[in-house]
Amino acid sequence: MMESPSDSLDALDELHAFLVHWVGERLGHAGEAEHLREQDCPSASSWTFPGSAAGRGPRGSRPFVALVGHYDTVWPLGTTRGWPFAVDGDRLSGPGSYDMKVGLVQMVWLVLALRHARLAHPAVRLVMNGDEEVGSLASRSFLEHQSRGAEAALVFEGAIGTAVKTARKGIGNFVVDVVGIEAHAGVEPEKGASAIHELGALIPRVLGIARPEAGTTVNIGVVKGGSRVNVTTAKVRLELEVRIRGAAEAARVEAEMNALEASDPRIRFEVRGSWQRPVFERTAAVGALYRRAERVAKTMDLPLTETAVGGASDGNLIAALGIPVLDGLGAPGEGAHARGESVSIEGMLERTALAALLVASFAAEGD
Repeated sequence: MMESPSDSLDALDELHAFLVHWVGERLGHAGEAEHLREQDCPSASSWTFPGSAAGRGPRGSRPFVALVGHYDTVWPLGTTRGWPFAVDGDRLSGPGSYDMKVGLVQMVWLVLALRHARLAHPAVRLVMNGDEEVGSLASRSFLEHQSRGAEAALVFEGAIGTAVKTARKGIGNFVVDVVGIEAHAGVEPEKGASAIHELGALIPRVLGIARPEAGTTVNIGVVKGGSRVNVTTAKVRLELEVRIRGAAEAARVEAEMNALEASDPRIRFEVRGSWQRPVFERTAAVGALYRRAERVAKTMDLPLTETAVGGASDGNLIAALGIPVLDGLGAPGEGAHARGESVSIEGMLERTALAALLVASFAAEGD
């Protein structure tokens, strides 16, 4: 299995080239194929395969279902030397197996399943990017462009048990620079205004922005600053992450962050931040898509539930466009971002069949 850490452009380029060849080899010529290639950024690609004759064609008002996945992982180069991919009974393990290389295999085999079963289906668009684990900063516009007009988007992140994900928290990253006045701590302490001392008062206020009852969490992950014990520190930096469930909380958090003021008038705060991932809310359209999947699962005697999670994915970006999204259609497994990461092979097959029948359901009259 090829390694593809988010921070190794050479490895990502190598895997992307393999994926382009592999998709073409398995699925043949796509009706449309688009590739994002920018200098010093991982590539992204989409392939659109037309619907069957009995299904919706490529000219309908909402003509396709998007299948979404990423090929980068959190694992550094060389991980497979000590932890190779392996199969033990029903379990396939290895770095990136659950998050989410198996999901890419499912996306391709879903299209093959539709063809081999001769199921009427709408057009299907596969979208793959290589920077999801680091926020999809380079591929976000590409993902949004490729998803617009979709009847639904199915994201093949790994599944949690029997559940699909119908809601995810949004993520905001903020930086606060505390700017004080440098001075000699022993000779002229009164001339200094310590950014570190002010930071001590600031941290509880920032943590107080959290609203656990509303699902809003705050994590201060990085503190930088200071030089010597005999110097009144002039600048320190605070870096934090905020996770939210709704737009109202996003507005409140922004307002409270921007309203922060130092207790010492000689010190100022420089606050900046943005929402890296918008909230993926369980809208009425998402609920309708889940109920459709539930009906399909019942025909398979396959248990299906739904869950909301604190982690984010590219599903957040697509859901923010107003497109119904079901996430977590990948294989059931465990251990994302941890050694021992693995998936169920039987579960992979079941989830692929479920997703294929879900796609086919959009070709039915009246849907």
